[in-house]
Amino acid sequence: MEEIDNPPPRSRLAAKEELSVEPTETRSVSSISDVSQEKNVHKHYTTIVVGAMPANGGVVLAGGPKIKESHSRGTISRSQSRSDPPARGSHRTEREHKSKRNTHMGTSSGAVRTTSGEKRYSYTGHRAYSSNGTDDMVGRHRTHRGHGAYGRTTSDLHIPRQDAVGLDDENFESRMELLRDDHYDEEQGGVATMERRRSDHAKTLCMIMGWLVAIVFLVFLALFFLEKNKHISLLPTRMVEVTAPPSVAPSGAPSASPTWQGDHFFRLLPESSLKAITEDPESPQRKAYDWLVVDSQVQTYSSSRLVQRFALATFFHATGGPTHWNRNSTKRWLSSAHECKWGMATSLQAGILVDRDNNYFYDMHDVSGPCTKKITADDVRDEEAEEELVYEYLWFPRNDLVGTLPPEIYLLTSLRILSLFGNPELEGSIASNIGALTNLEALAMSYTRLYGSIPEEIQACSNLSGIMLSGTGLKGTIPSLGNLSSLQHLFLDFNYLTGQIPSDLPPLMGQMVLAMNHLNGTVPTEIWSLDHLYELDVRSNELTGAVIPNELHQMTSLKYWHASNNLLSGELIPTSLAIMTNLRIMSLFQNRINSTIPSDIGLLSNLTLISIRDNDMTGTLPSELGLLSLCRWLWLFGNKFVANIPSEIGNMEDLVELRLNNNLFWGSVPSELGQLPLLYDLKLNDNAIAGQLPSELGLLPDLNLMHLQNNQISGIIPTELSNLESLAELQLHGNRQLSSSIPSELGLLSNLDVLFLDDCQLNSTLPSELGQLVALELLSVSGNELSGSVPLEVTALPSLIYFNVADNRFTGNVPVLTSHHSNNGTSKAALEAFNISHNGFVGEIPIELCTLDATVFQYDCSKSLCGCFSCLCDSRIPVDAFKIWN
Repeated sequence: MEEIDNPPPRSRLAAKEELSVEPTETRSVSSISDVSQEKNVHKHYTTIVVGAMPANGGVVLAGGPKIKESHSRGTISRSQSRSDPPARGSHRTEREHKSKRNTHMGTSSGAVRTTSGEKRYSYTGHRAYSSNGTDDMVGRHRTHRGHGAYGRTTSDLHIPRQDAVGLDDENFESRMELLRDDHYDEEQGGVATMERRRSDHAKTLCMIMGWLVAIVFLVFLALFFLEKNKHISLLPTRMVEVTAPPSVAPSGAPSASPTWQGDHFFRLLPESSLKAITEDPESPQRKAYDWLVVDSQVQTYSSSRLVQRFALATFFHATGGPTHWNRNSTKRWLSSAHECKWGMATSLQAGILVDRDNNYFYDMHDVSGPCTKKITADDVRDEEAEEELVYEYLWFPRNDLVGTLPPEIYLLTSLRILSLFGNPELEGSIASNIGALTNLEALAMSYTRLYGSIPEEIQACSNLSGIMLSGTGLKGTIPSLGNLSSLQHLFLDFNYLTGQIPSDLPPLMGQMVLAMNHLNGTVPTEIWSLDHLYELDVRSNELTGAVIPNELHQMTSLKYWHASNNLLSGELIPTSLAIMTNLRIMSLFQNRINSTIPSDIGLLSNLTLISIRDNDMTGTLPSELGLLSLCRWLWLFGNKFVANIPSEIGNMEDLVELRLNNNLFWGSVPSELGQLPLLYDLKLNDNAIAGQLPSELGLLPDLNLMHLQNNQISGIIPTELSNLESLAELQLHGNRQLSSSIPSELGLLSNLDVLFLDDCQLNSTLPSELGQLVALELLSVSGNELSGSVPLEVTALPSLIYFNVADNRFTGNVPVLTSHHSNNGTSKAALEAFNISHNGFVGEIPIELCTLDATVFQYDCSKSLCGCFSCLCDSRIPVDAFKIWN
């Protein structure tokens, strides 16, 4: 073993400085002798083992701060450590931290041996790995100054080699004592400084924690008020204070609003909805929003579901749901249940509309609810299945809805059917965002109170097959319809639409009903090329041009053709008309058509109504009319037709109404008309028809009206007319060639209520049998040559309100309609006319008649007729000067 020289004594200051010198590296000691025995170690002592020696010749001591050392042949024995430990928590020196970077400590037990292998000391301690890779043993020691992260012990002191070796015990002890005292003072000052630092750190930490708690509290407080008034804090427009939720709320809804993404919801709404929510606390949108935010499940709804519930809630409040709806069928509305289970109208009808063939325009037999899927028990339990349900049928026809149609219904972008027709107290407009309803198949709002126009955006609803907007009050022009490739049914009648009919029409168009508007221009020729068009109704507009184009090639599907009350002109082209083989109704009345009826009309065997009245039609009626066996209504009055009435009309066995009045027909009434068993209305008046009335007219059992007045009919009134049990009106007045008596058999017409025989040449008396006509209300026989007295049976008719016997030769007392007067002279029923002027009545006018208005009671004064104004009986004033009625 290398011999260590003893250095000369140094001063305490130099020793202190040298002892504080930190070595830069360590090396192994070659040998250690005379290790102190285990019996000298006190239980409070710290074991010291020389494990490594500094490079400058010093040794590293591990142990307590007070060390008793002996130097003998290069050995160092451990001594008793200081008994009073310093405070815990002292900081380690920089030396210690550096040494910890150079060593890796591990627990071990064993014995220290010399280089010769002799076992000198048993211990339990730490194994230290020196920087040169050798294993050096540092004994486990018990420290009095703490062994924590910031603890420091004097066992870590490094003594220069030249000072540690060669000192006697006393000098060494003195120097070590001095070193330990100074180091202890140093440690005590460091402990106090550390305590102050720790106190400062604790205060800083407490302050930081306090601020954090305050910030967290303020954040939670802000979130609470934000959620309570979230729509105020999130909207960019002027806010108003949120009112309490409405009375109608989801069952079990919490009193406070749950946390939800309100800003995201507002981004889903149009500006008009946001404005209504923020500016009007009483608006339907605001009430719907207030209801929605307290929904206990609002956090679970998808975006589409949020909008769906909001739109339906707005519709409920806007249309009088809380006060006008039938709560028996809609009591689940605004409940916590899925909106698809809220229900529809009071009753689900079979379809939207019934066409002229009694077919459903939109069949609803298979529709069980307003949503896509049928809600089963499994769906109710499966929240995901409910979330997929979308609202497709807003079905409230004829449901007495009131209020305003909210534009939020157009947020229901999955709608297939929007049916609100038949609610006349519901008003609103068709919003431009209707274009968002790309799935819409039927728009039915007829007979509601809509204002504004039809927006151009409706062209985006490419799946529309039906538009029903009749009787709504819409104005403006009809937008282009060419993009609506699926459109089949268009009902825009009874509105205030102007402009021209668009020429770009959907190829599948089947019904086009534009009646009762202010449309002008011509009928587009493109209409006549629509293969599927079966109804064209443009009546009561201001259309001009030809009533029908020169050539038609593809109109075989047309069944109903209404073009009446326009300014159409031109001719009924035979070749074009013959193509319409499926035509059932041809209504062209009140136009300027100057044409004849072509004989090809007989090819239209399916015709049931022909109405060309009030035009400038001329010529004769073709006999081919007799081929129209299915025709029920033949209205040709108000034209200039001439010649005889074709007898072939008698072959139209289904004919119900034959109206040929106000023309220039001559000839006689065809007896073949008696072959029409279903004839109900026969009007041949105001023509030039002559000859006698055929008795065959008495063979019409269903005849209700017979108007033959103002012709040149002669002869007698056939008694066979008494067989017309259904006859209610018989008008033969104005036939001055009719010179016979009034048949008493007419008293058998028990249903007769109108009998006009004025201005004929009827003679004889007024039959008392007419007193059997208990239903008779109007009786006029003026301008004839009737004589005798008025039968009391006639004046006693209970229903008579019009009595005109003027300008005849009646005599006797003034008749009184006894059924209309009580004993005190007051009238029981209102009379329309009581005319007895220009007859030979004598005596006083009954007091009962004096109470009648002068416009009702018509008579002339004479010496023979007085009363009411008794002075007139002796007056020489001409009678005509006192006529009440001319």
